[in-house]
Amino acid sequence: DAYDPSRGFLWTKFLRVGTCRAETPARLHMYGTKGGVGQSMQSVIKCCCEPFRSHLAALPERVRCAAREVRIRAGQPLRVRGPYDAIPGGDRPFCPTTAQLKQLLDGFCGHSPYAYEAQMAQGYLTLPGGHRVGLCGRAVLREGKIARLAEIQAMNIRIARQVSIGEEAADFLFDGRRAKSTLVISPPGMGKTTLL
Repeated sequence: DAYDPSRGFLWTKFLRVGTCRAETPARLHMYGTKGGVGQSMQSVIKCCCEPFRSHLAALPERVRCAAREVRIRAGQPLRVRGPYDAIPGGDRPFCPTTAQLKQLLDGFCGHSPYAYEAQMAQGYLTLPGGHRVGLCGRAVLREGKIARLAEIQAMNIRIARQVSIGEEAADFLFDGRRAKSTLVISPPGMGKTTLL
């Protein structure tokens, strides 16, 4: 099987006197999600307030289904990253204000940001469905430690996906009940960490 950079591969390698012999790769299927293709992005869109919701929902289905992350920065165009990078709005991109970012964050926190201070102090929030929202703002210190983030200027939503590798990968990873020596190689965002 030839290497396809658009998909991840699982290679089992055996070290023999300084050389490696690659076995047949088992493909990692990354775009199938529980509940159907595109459900992950749909759950992110449901968590968003307007005007973010309408801009993300207006994207073509192929972009929504394959999206890996949504980058949101104050004063910069909203950007959806994945195999099909997109800037919602086309010729007139949506550039959120700091007030709109605050409104979005309040929505993510269920309008109770103080209940999420400890998690936000670590630089992220977790949305329903396992999606992670990375936060960038001014750190407020208390006794030399980050107590919370204020004045959020950017967010990066990493879209969670269910990885389905099934028994074909298990055959490469285990010999009965014993784990084989394995090296997992793939492009970024293909599920190496999820597999582990």
